[in-house]
Amino acid sequence: MKKILALLMGAFLFIACDFAKESVKLKPDIEVVHITPVAASVDAGGFAEIDSIEFVAKNSVDCTVNKMVFEYYTLGETKFFGPFEIPIYMKVKGIVDPAEVDTFFLLDVSLPVDTVLAYLINIDVYTAKAKLYFIANDDYDLGKIDTAEFWFGLYRNP
Repeated sequence: MKKILALLMGAFLFIACDFAKESVKLKPDIEVVHITPVAASVDAGGFAEIDSIEFVAKNSVDCTVNKMVFEYYTLGETKFFGPFEIPIYMKVKGIVDPAEVDTFFLLDVSLPVDTVLAYLINIDVYTAKAKLYFIANDDYDLGKIDTAEFWFGLYRNP
């Protein structure tokens, strides 16, 4: 009887280690699912305000968003300013129950647009866009990262 129990414990331990090994291979996976607003005016110069950015985790890996990088582009995909980094700190918990995914909010993000306004006036164009990247590191010290990104519209009035 002891041999059977020892054999079962060995098999159970092997299966448990195999599952743990598979879960460690995962890297963080986050996604931006909603932003408010989707564009802002640069007429006043200063800053373009993003009221809220909503993130969700796509797998069970906990991670920390530790920086935001942004660049400015013309509509023809020509980068004219950036990249710039802003350190942030936002914990994103991984999915525990697939039926109930948590949404994480980053509120009141300001993008400097003085240079964007000057550039749009100099080339006589009315629209541009900013590309924002959010870089997340896993919370397990494995050095795995993920990047969530989205475009944000910028315009000046005629």
